[in-house]
Amino acid sequence: MENSMAAAVVIALLVLFGTDQGTFGASDHRYKEGETVPLYANKVGPFHNPSETYRYFDLPFCSPDNVKDKTEALGEVLNGDRLVSAPYKLDFRSEKDSEVVCKKELSKEQVALFRSAVMKDYYFQMYYDDLPIWGFIGKVDKENRDPSDYKYYLYRHINFDIFYNKDRVIEINVRTDPHAVVDLTKDKEVDVEFLYTVKWKETNIPFDKRMDKYSQSSSLPHHLEIHWFSIINSCVTVLLLTGFLATILMRVLKNDFVKYAHDEESAEDQEETGWKYIHGDVFRYPKYKSLFAASLGSGTQLFTLTIFIFILALVGVFYPYNRGALFTALVVIYALTSGIAGYTATSFYCQLEGTNWVRNLLFTGCLFCGPLFLMFCFLNTVAIAYNATAALPFGTIVVIVLIWTLVTSPLLVLGGIAGKNSKAEFQAPCRTTKYPREIPPLPWYRGTVPQMAMAGFLPFSAIYIELYYIFASVWGHRIYTIYSILFIVFIILLIVTAFITVALTYFQLAAEDHEWWWSYFSPLLKSITSRGDVDHLMIEEDLEAREYFIAELESRFFFLAADAQSTLRGWRPSYRNVLLSVRKKLNIRCSSKLSTEDLEVEIFLHLLQDYSSDELGTFSSSNDQGSLELGLSQKKVHTLDAMRELRSILLKGGGMYTLAKIYQLVARRLSGKVFIEAANYQIKKEFIKKIRITRTYRLPTKAD
Repeated sequence: MENSMAAAVVIALLVLFGTDQGTFGASDHRYKEGETVPLYANKVGPFHNPSETYRYFDLPFCSPDNVKDKTEALGEVLNGDRLVSAPYKLDFRSEKDSEVVCKKELSKEQVALFRSAVMKDYYFQMYYDDLPIWGFIGKVDKENRDPSDYKYYLYRHINFDIFYNKDRVIEINVRTDPHAVVDLTKDKEVDVEFLYTVKWKETNIPFDKRMDKYSQSSSLPHHLEIHWFSIINSCVTVLLLTGFLATILMRVLKNDFVKYAHDEESAEDQEETGWKYIHGDVFRYPKYKSLFAASLGSGTQLFTLTIFIFILALVGVFYPYNRGALFTALVVIYALTSGIAGYTATSFYCQLEGTNWVRNLLFTGCLFCGPLFLMFCFLNTVAIAYNATAALPFGTIVVIVLIWTLVTSPLLVLGGIAGKNSKAEFQAPCRTTKYPREIPPLPWYRGTVPQMAMAGFLPFSAIYIELYYIFASVWGHRIYTIYSILFIVFIILLIVTAFITVALTYFQLAAEDHEWWWSYFSPLLKSITSRGDVDHLMIEEDLEAREYFIAELESRFFFLAADAQSTLRGWRPSYRNVLLSVRKKLNIRCSSKLSTEDLEVEIFLHLLQDYSSDELGTFSSSNDQGSLELGLSQKKVHTLDAMRELRSILLKGGGMYTLAKIYQLVARRLSGKVFIEAANYQIKKEFIKKIRITRTYRLPTKAD
């Protein structure tokens, strides 16, 4: 399923961007002398805030007679481009000198609007034959230090220097005449005559190299040594982390394996600690498994999306100022890879024995798109309020909704169906206990905040240098073009993240904390999903199951469980570990790998054998005392009946003498105040309940 989905994505991207490259290829950029070359005005905005942009004609510039909007692709609209026909006529190889664009009388409101734009260092952006050009609309004279004495000037003369190679446009530069300005300092009407000059020059630069200028002059330093230093720093971090983890983990695991690699009897006598102590709880299903599976599916989809984006970047699709190519790729790839999310989430959810896979699909589809949609609604509302170009038109919103409805959702459902039908049963290497073990309290340095700091610091240290350039590209006018180095750093980031995840997960298991599923994503998510001050032993169990569990504790081996209500409070070992402790203290020769029921049988048989060898002779006088009417003369039959009677009394929670015998054999040998107090309590309670049975059977005491 995933392979076919990936192949479909590759084919779609090749068709999409293959068509895109043909549209903007060399064959579409040949002109004859005097032929009109398209010039589009895009947007204006403050230089220090590239995210704040407005339409070009929101400022009162000269406009052509017929303002035509350029038909834009989805990515261009998402990028905030709003291209319209510009008022300048730049015909191929046609020079002009101080050509008048228009004469215009600016009102006080228009003067104030221009002055505010000049005060904020507004710039304009245009595209000439798909080549970007920029220029400032004015300047501020700050000769006087007092801001009230500043003077504001509007440029009214623009010079275009265009370079060509045969019949193709290669380069264009814009210069503003600093002497041809209009004073906008005062609130008064101003007459302005806008001019422009066009100069053509020949160059030998080939057409396929004309975008190299923007790759090299994208305001980023060309010193690749900085980027290589980043890679070397990241590699050193990986090596140190690898060596550290390999040394620590292998030493610890080696000791553990040596400890448990002795003969069976020696291994059984050792106390289970650390990760082996909770082997029966490690594979317990996580809480909120539907949300967990949805997170895994969405993460897999986003990881696949990132890989495809890197592939397109490395093959040269995202060349500088290829308007909207990145946004188009993001939308298309996300829509086509939704099947991967559905397949991964549903298959994993079904492995966790989930039943409501339809709800899981809804979680998967909304987990990423839901918060993204809410954020978009807020930001788009703000953009509409400020009339910014970041506000998406209604038609674009409809297109995105149709893509999500007709492409993303069906592929998500198909992937979910495929994942449900192809699920494999989850095979844990060991049996999971029925009830979860209580997690012991951890020191502060193993809490959520220290784990978050450790889990985030090392991956951040591996990529922080590249992050500077990425943020400079996202929040500034700079362009990131070194995708090969970024891909190497991304691979290093994955390695560091994997190592730190393995280390933190092992340390968590070594601390006997078996709730590792959510911390595998993030320690913060674990702290959110964990419940504080709750009874971990009975978590996710309803009241009826709790009462049933307590009743089981009191009815099965009650002399060890004793007061179940108080035993469940605070730290207490599980019922199985109690049996293992009894087996060890009584030196019973049986394997510790037996099931709980088999352990009970072995201990019962041992107690019966011990009773028959030590106290069986006392039953010979039971006929005289009338406590047990066996009515048999042969010793063999007498012995079998006595053992059968004792077994019946023992399994049913028999008389006072049986309780006293168990107390002597078990409670006296067990170390720990808890069990002695529990046994004392249970004997006192059973003494009152069984007094009539004792009088009836008249079992002999030790004194007899």
